Amino acid sequence: VRASNEAVNLVDSMNSKYAESEFANNDCIKPSTKTLNLAITACRRAGDWRKSIDLLTCMSEGRYIGVNPDVHSYNEVLSSCAKNKKITKVTELFAKMQSQGIVQPDLVTYNTVISAYVKVGKSKEALSLFDKMKFIPGIQPDVVTYTCAMRAYMKSGYAAKALILFEMMQDKNINLDAFAYASAIDACAKMSKWKKALDFLDEMRMKGIEANAVVYSTAINACGNGGQWERALELLHQMKEKRIRINVFTYNAAIGALAKSSRRNHLRSSSGLDEEELWKKALILVEEIKKQGLNPDTFTYSSAIDVCGNGGRWQEALSLMNQMKASNDAKTRPNKVAYTAAITACSRVGRWEDARNLFHDMKNTGITPDLIAYNALLSSFLHGNKPDLAYEVWEEVCANENITPDIITLTNVIGALDRTNQDRKLMDNVFLKAVELRLVMKEHEYSLDTTWEVDLSGMSTSLARAACRYIAERACKAVLEGHDDVQDLTLITGCRGPYQELMTERKQHQNRKDSKGGIREYIQESLRDDFEPPLLTVVPDDELGTVVVKMNVMKRWVNARKLS
Repeated sequence: VRASNEAVNLVDSMNSKYAESEFANNDCIKPSTKTLNLAITACRRAGDWRKSIDLLTCMSEGRYIGVNPDVHSYNEVLSSCAKNKKITKVTELFAKMQSQGIVQPDLVTYNTVISAYVKVGKSKEALSLFDKMKFIPGIQPDVVTYTCAMRAYMKSGYAAKALILFEMMQDKNINLDAFAYASAIDACAKMSKWKKALDFLDEMRMKGIEANAVVYSTAINACGNGGQWERALELLHQMKEKRIRINVFTYNAAIGALAKSSRRNHLRSSSGLDEEELWKKALILVEEIKKQGLNPDTFTYSSAIDVCGNGGRWQEALSLMNQMKASNDAKTRPNKVAYTAAITACSRVGRWEDARNLFHDMKNTGITPDLIAYNALLSSFLHGNKPDLAYEVWEEVCANENITPDIITLTNVIGALDRTNQDRKLMDNVFLKAVELRLVMKEHEYSLDTTWEVDLSGMSTSLARAACRYIAERACKAVLEGHDDVQDLTLITGCRGPYQELMTERKQHQNRKDSKGGIREYIQESLRDDFEPPLLTVVPDDELGTVVVKMNVMKRWVNARKLS
């Protein structure tokens, strides 16, 4: 600000002295357009967009003797406003240039305005202006224009279109730079095309274009999204060899790559153990950040906690949380993401007490838990065999006007209640509430479900059990109230393999009743054991994915219910 004040004072002094000298016939330096442009540039660099606009206004109104703004004047002011995200001012100035016709916008003008739109998330406006440029005589989009348009497409969720623009640049033989490649690699990252991202990196080397930290960071992120943590760390190693300065953002991309791979490994692993010990690598990177004199931020810690949690290393996850709490840096204090990651780490090993303590701590620090945090807490009660606590949280979520439970919430609660085999009534109450909330058994125009035929495929075994009781009771009610006649009750399970294969899968998941292993046989057992008289079922030879309660069995059960 001081520099901008000095620049403005200097041109004002020059203008005043020139006016006095002209009146007194003395020689004095006359301020020029170039002089004023330098003053505007000083304001831009100082972040003082208001003074840059004031100078342009004074030039336009003739307050500086014989000085008129040129296209560079407008571009500097546009850049100043864009830098400070004053998009309204950018739009007004650009419209003024177009309407007055005194100063014609040039390529820099268009690039500045398009870039300003992209910065504030106005991708539609940016792309509209990009399209209009193609029909303006004397102005040809360059690498900056195309790169800004690529970023606009990506912010709108159209990464594939961004890559098409990059290919257009290549076809037009436009000189590409590191920022254009960074945008192309970023598009690959969003599409999980890690191989193509690395191809672009190789292409840069062949063309002699030096990859900067931004390029490497996006390439590391692309590898992370593709589950290629080894390649992500290799790129980090290349940066060290080339002595490219590594910032926290790049380290975070590498730790994020480990986190994404660890999630995949956790889902695939039957033991739940981190056989590749990715958690160790994440902790090494956290310590490396500190040794470089950098400060890990919440993303750093949250991702590292996530890696530890996915590897069953709850102690290390809690240690990282304690480091965050002990920090005096506001950027390192635990946020909702960090707490949720730590709760998840505890829940996966049944440490429900620690998970609950973290949840309460999050609330006490003024952070409002979201549905993801509630689901993580419920998961801890599922794995910790605490059905009563799971039911309490379910009621809390349902009573919260700002949160709506989802299928994960329901699956965790039903799974926890099903494990004790003593909370059948609570299970039924939870499932009935879920139907009211349209979490399950949804009725819509695309659904093929009827009273007598329902698709249960995709449900966990516990959820399917609760669904079976609801479906049977609903069918019974329809008959007793005279709305329908008894028919075969058909339940679609999606399991089509031989009985022995399904039972083998079931045994592999025998300690995880919330799994989907052997759902067909589990439904048969539930219908047999949960009803009196038992609802005995058959599996048709030509429809192995279905379980059928024949009409005569349903009639006998409905009549028994009627008598009772």
